[in-house]
Amino acid sequence: MYLGSVTGLAFSPFLIHQFRWPSVFYSFGSPGTVWFALWLNKAHSSLLEDTQLRPQEKKLIVTNCISKQPVKTIPWRLILSNPPVWAPIASHFCHNCGTFILFTWMPIYYKQVLKFNLTESGLLCVLPWLTMAFSANLGGWIADTPVSKGLSVTTVCKIMQSIGFVGPAFFLTQLSHVNSPAMAVLFMARSQGTDAFSQSGLYSNHQDIAPRYSISFSSLVLSMS
Repeated sequence: MYLGSVTGLAFSPFLIHQFRWPSVFYSFGSPGTVWFALWLNKAHSSLLEDTQLRPQEKKLIVTNCISKQPVKTIPWRLILSNPPVWAPIASHFCHNCGTFILFTWMPIYYKQVLKFNLTESGLLCVLPWLTMAFSANLGGWIADTPVSKGLSVTTVCKIMQSIGFVGPAFFLTQLSHVNSPAMAVLFMARSQGTDAFSQSGLYSNHQDIAPRYSISFSSLVLSMS
C-alpha cells in the first residue's frame, strides 16, 4: 500500500520535469489497466469457480470460514444500529483527514517551506512513506504478539490505534519548532511511522466486528470516511 506512494512520490518529480505533468497520469494509469485485465482473468466470486485453487487450499479456506453459506442479504439496519460499528467509521474519517492532507501538501511543504528541489531530493521526499511501509509491518508483528499471549483483540486494537493517532499529532505539532530541513523530514518520518500502526487498529477492525459481512462493512467505512 505505502510502497505505491513511495514509488509515485519518487518518480513523479522526474516525470514532470522531463515530460511535463500529463506523463504522471499516463505512467501510473497504464499499469493500472494491465492490473485490471489480470484481475478480471484471475478473480472469482467463489471457490467453486476458481479452477486454479488446489484442493488443500480449498479445504483450508472452507474449514476456517465463519459460515459455509454465501451471504445473500446484508442486514444494514442491524449493522448501522450497532454502536461499535461507528467507532471504525469515525476513526477512519479522522485518519483519512490527516493522511490525505499530507499526501497532497507534503510536496508543497518541501518546496515552499524547506526549499527542496523535489527532483534532486527524491530520497528525503519519500522517507516518511518508506518509514510508513516499514512500520506497518512492524506494527502487525507487535500487535500479534500480545494477542497470542492472551490479551484481547479489542484492547490491542485500541492501543495500536491510540499510537496511530497520538504519534502523528505529537510529531506534526513539533514541526513549528524545527529549524532545519533534515529535522523536519525526520519528524514527518516519525509521524508517518506511528501513523502506520493504524493498520493494526482501525484497518483490521472490520473483520473483528462483523466477520461475515467484513467486505461490505469495510466498503461502507471507506465510503463514509
